[in-house]
Amino acid sequence: MTVRVEDCVTEREVKIAVSKQTVGDVIVTETREGFYVQVEFQYIRPRWFWLTSKRSPSVPRCFKHLGRLNDHLRTLAPSAAVRIQRERMGEERVANSA
Repeated sequence: MTVRVEDCVTEREVKIAVSKQTVGDVIVTETREGFYVQVEFQYIRPRWFWLTSKRSPSVPRCFKHLGRLNDHLRTLAPSAAVRIQRERMGEERVANSA
């Protein structure tokens, strides 16, 4: 999956945003490869970011197991509403596209 680096956020940044109460919804997108996470930050205007890892901050993190991902999100952003969507016929949702 290719995304712009400015559309990525690390878990540390999500934790900071949670402490400032600026995290909105979370979307989990199921693809053939696994599950990808998008997090909504609510500042002046809402904006979506792909969750990445500290090792690869410009590559969306791919989770292989939905149950473990759900447990992880419960810890990372406990107050966020989580939605799950499936990739449709090879199409993927692109965050922040115009």
